[in-house]
Amino acid sequence: MRGVIVRVPRTASFPSGHTMAAWCAATLLADGDPLAPLYYAIAVMVSLSRIHVRLHHATDVVAGTLIGIALGRTGRHLFKEAAALDEATGLG
Repeated sequence: MRGVIVRVPRTASFPSGHTMAAWCAATLLADGDPLAPLYYAIAVMVSLSRIHVRLHHATDVVAGTLIGIALGRTGRHLFKEAAALDEATGLG
């Protein structure tokens, strides 16, 4: 019986940094922007391309997606907090 053939990516990078950056940027830019679907569509294309060109396993891309979204949400929260602080102190 033959074993299962598993494709081996050319790199051992976990998580996918390109995917993480794409989803972080999409999450940051999408807040209140009518182009939000476009940002997320680009993030999806970047994510799928990492698997298609065999640079990452799907798990690398999923992890990059989750971390990117979490970082984007954290960034949005921090920006809003900083804006509120600037407004409260008269700096904004």
